Amino acid sequence: GYIDNQWLVGTSSSDAYNPLGFTIGKAGQENQADRGLMISADGNTLTFNGQIIAGTGATSGASNGSVNYSAGNPILWGVNSAGTEGGFYSDGPKVYWRAKPVTLGAVPP
Repeated sequence: GYIDNQWLVGTSSSDAYNPLGFTIGKAGQENQADRGLMISADGNTLTFNGQIIAGTGATSGASNGSVNYSAGNPILWGVNSAGTEGGFYSDGPKVYWRAKPVTLGAVPP
């Protein structure tokens, strides 16, 4: 059983939506295609509240390994770009954002 509005994590009890995929959603909404966060069974698609936000079938700039963040703006992975469209890129040891190195370090407790 579950408590109404309790968060559920796992696979859906219905094969109609996201068969064999991973779902995070509220109890009572787990079998609704337009509710919650879903990762497809093949791991290629991330959907939030029914909208594909990353991966196969994504629209509005979030394709080819990229994702949308706030207000639908894309973060482009693997593109070393100085433009305003995002542009996260890694050459192996370093990560760049808009063609500038990102400083990574330990965060004090």
